[in-house]
Amino acid sequence: PAPLWRPDNPYSELHSPELPHRLLAAFRIWSIIDRFYPYKHLIGDWHAVLPEFIPRFEAAETEDDYARAVLEMTARIADTHTIAYGHPALSRIFGVASPPIEGRWIEQQFVVTRFHWAEVAQSGLSLGDVILSIDDEPLAVRVASLQKYVAASTEIAQNLRAALLALRGP
Repeated sequence: PAPLWRPDNPYSELHSPELPHRLLAAFRIWSIIDRFYPYKHLIGDWHAVLPEFIPRFEAAETEDDYARAVLEMTARIADTHTIAYGHPALSRIFGVASPPIEGRWIEQQFVVTRFHWAEVAQSGLSLGDVILSIDDEPLAVRVASLQKYVAASTEIAQNLRAALLALRGP
């Protein structure tokens, strides 16, 4: 008979799942990449990732711990197309609001390149400005702390994605 595809249960109501569901998530992430990812040879030893992350998923007692474990595991895929989304803890980890700007990572600095609203220019921020710190924390330190959660194909892409996350807030 012809195969019949059925979607997996997303378990979207499980924000802080019990151990069996946390392990199921780890195995799902790992096995999808192991069986279907076309560029596994570019992401290092994928077989070592599962034994490394099983203890992390076992130890994840809170929603935030679980979300961080998922983010860190997906970041190991090292592909800019990879993103984990939908979990309510992500807004606590990264913040819910993005600033109305765009930027680029240029010469190891985050440079403002575009405003989403014309009114932003009236705030005193200008195109070409370099963001040095957020809430008195150097941006480079904040970016470095977020990089472990960001999947990206290149260091530049990872820095940019982490910088955009670093700019988020309440």
